[in-house]
Order: sequence, then C-alpha cells, then structure tokens
Amino acid sequence: MTGRENPGSNHPARATYDEKTLADQQRFLDAFPGIGNISETAKSVGIAPSQVYWWRNHNILGFHARYLQAREEDADTIESEMRKRVKNPSFNGRIGSDILLIAQANAKRPDEYRPQGVPVVQVSEHVLRALGALALEDAQARAQLPPPEANKVVEGQVVDEPMPWEADEGG
Repeated sequence: MTGRENPGSNHPARATYDEKTLADQQRFLDAFPGIGNISETAKSVGIAPSQVYWWRNHNILGFHARYLQAREEDADTIESEMRKRVKNPSFNGRIGSDILLIAQANAKRPDEYRPQGVPVVQVSEHVLRALGALALEDAQARAQLPPPEANKVVEGQVVDEPMPWEADEGG
C-alpha cells in the first residue's frame, strides 16, 4: 500500500504504519472467530487488547465493520458447535459446558436464542396488580362478615360460649 492509496496520507511513514496496522488488524480478525473475546484473541496474536479497543472505538482503517463481521463469524461458530452437539451429544467427549454454550448463543444471537417472554418488570407489575385486586376483594368480603366473636367454629360446629383462652382469669 502506498500513501496515495490511503486518503489523507501522503507520507511514506504513514503508509508503512497503515500497512502494519492493517496486518495486525487482520491477524486479530482471523483469530477472533472461535475465541470470541477481544482480550484473549489480542493476546493470542501478540497485540495489546487496548489497541483493539482503540481500533474498534475510533474505526481505525475501517476496523469496526470488519470487527462486526468477525463477531458474526464467531456466532456462526457457536451455532455450528450447537448443531454438532444436537446431532451427537457425545461429540468431542462433551468438552465444555452446554449451559455456557447456550448462554453465549443467547448473548450473541439474542433474536434467535434468547427466551422470548414477558420482561421481568412487566411480570412483577402484573403480579402486584393481581395481588392488590385480591387484597381488595378480601377486605371487602371481610367487611361484610359479622364480628369474629359470633363465628367461633370448633370441629365444624358454631360455638357461642367463650373459648378456654377467652375465659376470665379471675372467675
């Protein structure tokens, strides 16, 4: 690559920097699928993770779009591993955790693998409203009952006499 092929760079040192950066980026991107973690991938190819974050956050030499593509390839790798385990549960001697594999699929392809349910906050509000309605019904029903003293029930029989614990202590 020459300086003229890189807009905004006419200096040979800049062209060399861009070539090295592109090569480093490509090494990272080639290794990313299958590892799926910026820090681990960067270390595996001899690049500081902070450098990769810099490239991604500042879109150095168009890195961000290529990084997103590598993430998709990593998600494809996870899906492939899931299919292998479905077809042959003892594949690779069941190395790894199925639960963690599912968690990664949930995180990386939420539209396809994350459980589709009512968000917890909405469930909680619904439950609280239902409990509130039940409490109101109970209070209204209790308001229509005679006082508790008139409804003493012992073994299915209504009793009008005082219960032993209600008797006067002096008499």
